[in-house]
Amino acid sequence: PLAATTVSPARNEEQGRPPSSLRQGHDDGDEVIKLSIPVPKLHISADMKQKNAECSTADATRAYLRDVRKYLLLVRGGDRDAVKCLFVGNTLEGMAKTWYDQWTTARENFTYDELTAALLARFAPEVQPRDVEA
Repeated sequence: PLAATTVSPARNEEQGRPPSSLRQGHDDGDEVIKLSIPVPKLHISADMKQKNAECSTADATRAYLRDVRKYLLLVRGGDRDAVKCLFVGNTLEGMAKTWYDQWTTARENFTYDELTAALLARFAPEVQPRDVEA
């Protein structure tokens, strides 16, 4: 769960400051609102080889990475490469987790950008026209 802060006007009046002196986005130790934001997950089942499953897998992978980027903006430490890589590894399931385990075992060092590029290449490859590929 993530915590966000809000300022309580009643408390500031008690401290001798009128509500008009409040500056949005500052935490004076006042009321805390706790938000529960679901952790993004990517589950890829073993039957992804079917034609329709490939399309939905690609869409799900792109949506997952979008949600991960947004989620990591909200959490403490989400700007660190190692935290991002560990987060991705802990939120994959099924074939995606199997792929991740094999991919990370095959290399000693990797970055979050390398990991996400490889994840996209594996589960959501871009279809390019022949003249672009060549």
